[in-house]
Amino acid sequence: MRVLLIGNGGREHAMCRAIMTANPAPTLFIAPGNPGTAECG
Repeated sequence: MRVLLIGNGGREHAMCRAIMTANPAPTLFIAPGNPGTAECG
């Protein structure tokens, strides 16, 4: 699954973590992102 998250806040980080735990090998793109979301995708 490929997912694009748009934003740089805590909600995007929470969605990123939820997607990472729910799917075995997701491809995440986060724009513009922040240091917290950088570890996800």
